[in-house]
Amino acid sequence: MPCALHAGNNLIGYPYRYASSIEDALPEDIGCTVSGIIGEGVAALCVESFGWIGALSSLEGSYGYWFIAEENMEITFNGCDEQECASLSRQSQNLSTIPDGYNYR
Repeated sequence: MPCALHAGNNLIGYPYRYASSIEDALPEDIGCTVSGIIGEGVAALCVESFGWIGALSSLEGSYGYWFIAEENMEITFNGCDEQECASLSRQSQNLSTIPDGYNYR
């Protein structure tokens, strides 16, 4: 389902149940026409030569985000509502790694 954005700031929600990285969630051909995304305490900025940079790395269902659009447009998010998506996103987080100095028994 397309989401209409107007030039400037747009408050929208990510429509899928499971999280997706910003790169995976947005259409491939969008470039930096969405120049920034702001979440609760996190943000990401689109830089043509680097891609998405910042503390916000993924979009999650049931959260709202401020999308900063450079022009009026419609976007269709990519995502998944199936249980398999949850297991894939957990694998990508590498939860089995223990940081140095945090041992447990």
